[in-house]
Amino acid sequence: MMNYLNRLCIHSGGKDGKQFVYVTDEKFPESLRYDITDGIPLEIPEKITLDLKNTTKIYPDFMGSTEHFPIVSEKLKQLLESLPDSEHLQFFECELTNGKTDKKYYYLNILHNIECLDREQSECRFDEDNPEIVWRIFKLVMKMDKVADRNIFRMQEYKSSIFISSFLEKRLKEENITGYKTGESEDLRED
Repeated sequence: MMNYLNRLCIHSGGKDGKQFVYVTDEKFPESLRYDITDGIPLEIPEKITLDLKNTTKIYPDFMGSTEHFPIVSEKLKQLLESLPDSEHLQFFECELTNGKTDKKYYYLNILHNIECLDREQSECRFDEDNPEIVWRIFKLVMKMDKVADRNIFRMQEYKSSIFISSFLEKRLKEENITGYKTGESEDLRED
């Protein structure tokens, strides 16, 4: 069984906000705007365009945000495609409207969200009108048997976070992937 005590966060410009190029705006089909964290396959008829800031700085392998719009470099795309569970990933090429780089970037759609929140052991704030919606997690306990052998996934109950396995985190470090950090949280536990 894989260890999932790693929550993925994408840097927004680096430690001081000035180290990396980062996305300031993305042009994405409005009709799909609310589907991008649902874990469903998407059909995007045209390239997604990205406006960038700090274009004379380092172009990282991760850009965008984990909450809604993770953007990955060609190098990172190839690493993710080499995973044994890559059938749960979908990539869409992006067009950079400014900036000077030969790097290619892709929107990463993580498919098949996993319903794995242990509601009895976790401490969460739920929506008053719809208790299926989690607003905030104070202590997270996952049902790891539901996760199986996924290396990267979103929880169905809390779609704004991306979780990665220790195996994938190790691969990211070995390949010198830039633009991200992971956090082991005391409040993230396995059942």
